[in-house]
Amino acid sequence: MEQKTIDINFNQRGNNEVAPTDIKTGTNQDFINQKFLETYQIKQHWKVVPTYYPKNFYEQTVYFDDGINRRIYTFINGVWRYVTMT
Repeated sequence: MEQKTIDINFNQRGNNEVAPTDIKTGTNQDFINQKFLETYQIKQHWKVVPTYYPKNFYEQTVYFDDGINRRIYTFINGVWRYVTMT
């Protein structure tokens, strides 16, 4: 297995920052930023129960609120499961 390295430069303030030559390691900063935003963005609640097959990890959790019931749905082992919130 080949080990990849990342060049680290010290800027004028003494902070570590990844050098622009990071592209040679196969890291795509735009891809990393996109995945970070998908993971940590605030999700909107749904008013219908999820029935779709999620495409990625982010889509595996759904907040449900129909005005009466509040639930968190999670896609586990090919089935949507939920926990009721109070």
